Amino acid sequence: MRGHQFTWEKGKGTDRWMEERLDKVLVSARWTTLNTEAWVENILTRKSDHSALFLNTDVVRGRRYGGPKRFRFEMAWIHDDGCRRVVETAWQDGRDKGLLICQQHCGGRLMRWGGEHWHKFGDRIKQLRKEQDEIRHRRDSAALAEFRDIEERLVQLEMQEDVFWRQRAKQHWLRGADCNTKFYHRYASARRRKNYIPRLKDDMGAWVEGDNMKRVVLEYYAAIFTSSDTECEDPMFDNFAPRVTSEQNTKLLR
Repeated sequence: MRGHQFTWEKGKGTDRWMEERLDKVLVSARWTTLNTEAWVENILTRKSDHSALFLNTDVVRGRRYGGPKRFRFEMAWIHDDGCRRVVETAWQDGRDKGLLICQQHCGGRLMRWGGEHWHKFGDRIKQLRKEQDEIRHRRDSAALAEFRDIEERLVQLEMQEDVFWRQRAKQHWLRGADCNTKFYHRYASARRRKNYIPRLKDDMGAWVEGDNMKRVVLEYYAAIFTSSDTECEDPMFDNFAPRVTSEQNTKLLR
């Protein structure tokens, strides 16, 4: 089992703190042979005295997504006071260059600030939990006070991470309780895999992958937006007077 060794606790952060390993995951020997890479993670929770045991059977796969990064405002930023300072400074610096330039300038500043301070929730949470584990066995007042301080920082950081992945998963129906970051992370990853197009079939029935898919897409839309027969013999249109002259039509077709 990865993570903390105990799965139940009582009186956390006090001098009557108790911890035990009560919860387990039960599998058969045959299941183990079929899932050799499976492992159990002990996920600490906030609202329950029991931690959650997560049985992971996923195989890590390489990343297949790339391309330039575009600006996206992160809802998690609003939980950091530094975001307001970045926006105010950037707006003052670019306000004399017009609204559009000012917005682009502000977006660039936010991306640089966000890249330096965000998207590394896992490392920061792992570091804080490591600091907690180092003093977890101590029950003196100084250690308990430090533990509670780290706990408050963890709550704030996990809330920001939860908002970060909730925005990507586009799931807003779950409220309260423990942070559901792992659920949102998996949901967002599933959405990204679902939206990814690995290959396309061309007009000849052949599958095309990679950069050649651009040609298939262009040919498809060129075909459906190109007129093949402009003559209409329906008498209903005999009384319709054209509003575009031949000269105007020639310019439009350039």
